[in-house]
This record gives sequence, C-alpha cells and structure tokens, in this order.
Amino acid sequence: MRKYQIDFQRVPVGQTFYIGGNEWFKRSTRTAHIIRPEEYSGVWFYFRNLEKCTVYLQTKNEEALK
Repeated sequence: MRKYQIDFQRVPVGQTFYIGGNEWFKRSTRTAHIIRPEEYSGVWFYFRNLEKCTVYLQTKNEEALK
C-alpha cells in the first residue's frame, strides 16, 4: 500500500484516514469519528476542508498480486 497526504475535502465519505496518530472514519463532508485508539472510539469531530490527512491506497500492481 502507498501512503499519501491529501486534504480532508479529498477523502471520500466512508473512507478511513489518519491524523495525529489516530485512525478516523469520514462520516460527512465536514465530520469524522475516531476508530483508534479504542478508548476514544466513536467521538465525532469537525474538520477544516484543507486539514492534511494521511490515506493508504493500494496500487494496481499490488492488486494484481492477489
């Protein structure tokens, strides 16, 4: 998997992403909730559209190896 840093507005709704060492799930165009760490799971936050997020995407070569 490849690691990319993109703006929050470019993360599709329903995708996981990472900020500040936490794993998040994007719920709408402006909100997301924490998945990990477990003790904060389900807590919702609002994000700026230009907030930098890390996403991991599978390349076509990796898909072909499956």
